[in-house]
Amino acid sequence: MKRRLVLIPQRGSGAGVSEGGDKATFDLWIGTPGEPGTDISTHYMVRKPGTFFEVVANAKIPTWDEDLILDILKSIDQGLSWESILPQGQKLTIAKGYTRQVKLTAFAAAPNNAVAVDDWLGMDCLQGEGAESVSVVVRWR
Repeated sequence: MKRRLVLIPQRGSGAGVSEGGDKATFDLWIGTPGEPGTDISTHYMVRKPGTFFEVVANAKIPTWDEDLILDILKSIDQGLSWESILPQGQKLTIAKGYTRQVKLTAFAAAPNNAVAVDDWLGMDCLQGEGAESVSVVVRWR
């Protein structure tokens, strides 16, 4: 049976984010069947502008057959089009069997390295079925 990863975004409180920053937290579980490479997350609507400075992720129950590869996406037109916030050729990768924190601090060139009020954030699973309890936090200030 083919399964899809489902991402549930939670509103960031800004707790622990210095001087007016904000965050979007995505929690990932096993979901219903679906195709990797499609927009499988619900969307986070940005309320505070800023420049990205960190993405952290952790898989409590990792994949065992292949790496989990995720892309973090931004839309400036309410989901009509999406662009990666990560550098060209780089994606958020959690190695198979890995349960420790993964951190990224490099982002795409402007304008995709920042968010404005009313931009949307989402995530796309490019590879890696079987992970559970995966948390991804995107932070900006």
